[in-house]
Amino acid sequence: MKDERSKINFSKKHKLTVLSILVLSIIIGYIARMGTSVALPFISEGFAWTRVQQGNLGGMLLGIFLISYGVSNILLSPFVDIYGPKKILLVSVILSSLSMVLSAKSTGTYSLLLVSRVLLGLAQGVLFPTASKVVTGWFSSEERARANSVYMSGAPIGSMLSPLLLAPIIARTSWQISFYFIALLGCILVLLISLLVWNAPNNRKCDGDKSSRYYIRDLKQVVLNKQFQVIVVAFTALQSVWWGISLWLPTYLVKVQGLSISKMSYAASFPYIGAILGLYFGSWISNITGKRKSVIVISLISVSLMLLILTSLNIRFQVIALVLLSTIFFVGMMTPGIFFTILQSRVPKRIVGSATGIMNGIGNGLGFLGPVVVGSVVGLTGSYNAGLGFLGGIALVGGLVFQFSYKPLESGV
Repeated sequence: MKDERSKINFSKKHKLTVLSILVLSIIIGYIARMGTSVALPFISEGFAWTRVQQGNLGGMLLGIFLISYGVSNILLSPFVDIYGPKKILLVSVILSSLSMVLSAKSTGTYSLLLVSRVLLGLAQGVLFPTASKVVTGWFSSEERARANSVYMSGAPIGSMLSPLLLAPIIARTSWQISFYFIALLGCILVLLISLLVWNAPNNRKCDGDKSSRYYIRDLKQVVLNKQFQVIVVAFTALQSVWWGISLWLPTYLVKVQGLSISKMSYAASFPYIGAILGLYFGSWISNITGKRKSVIVISLISVSLMLLILTSLNIRFQVIALVLLSTIFFVGMMTPGIFFTILQSRVPKRIVGSATGIMNGIGNGLGFLGPVVVGSVVGLTGSYNAGLGFLGGIALVGGLVFQFSYKPLESGV
């Protein structure tokens, strides 16, 4: 009895360690993703690109990551279930670090730079499915919403830290050194994962479930399930709005709100603070009320209404616009952790990684249409407000679909 109690207590203490490493994995992962964005002006200078080439070749460099990232989510996430999350997390971090080294050595060879971005997308496509699998193994259903929101906060944190960490390194040395720095962070992370992460409290090994007899059957049943499809539709609407706003935010602040480039770089960080707070608040309120569906519906419809206010009133007062944008990020980011929590409770544990990869892959893949649509609307109308207003329509559709089509389990999930 004493040994059993000590084992349980140790597991509870170790949860915080495992969750902290997941957060660190997401932060370093996002620093790696954003590294090319921060270094792009210097990469362009090194390749002697013209302004047109920087737009075309640089855009391809940034966009090709999302293509391989989406493919990896869908096609490679089953390995999380088959070989266990610890092994796949280690492979993900190692390949991410190698991709940064490859990028740093690609001076003068654009094709090598492209290959490194493809490798980075393939490596990181399994990151969220792996984290979801670890949370499912370590945390009870009542704890998962909070745990999901905690590790997901690494995304906006990493996005904010990337220019703060990498820009000074690039200014004092070179963009290649900044990529080596990211690779070094990955090496440290590999050591921490190796020593401190298990698949679950009762599974210290890296073993997964290699039996495939029921795996394909279970996964097929989940994919064809209407409720899973509704979750994916609503999650895709959320991702469309997220990518659409976040990628166009700097341009919107300069072109519509009239901020200078220097002021914009600071102003653009405020909405991400709202996003971090929203993640934590969403998990808290959903745990207290138990009404996860209602939180998602209210979040999506509220985002739609706030975008309508921002764009239809053509607000030009910068402080009010920033407050509204920060609130939109806050309300919108209340829900990602809840989506993952719902999924973790509705699918068999054996295929959580695969199901998460499908949802995340489709959500981010189709979600990338958000910024594309904004760009198209801006091109046709010349109005950024019209483009952002269109995103509000997407959020509204997602909220209504979820309200009228999603049926929670008896537990409320």
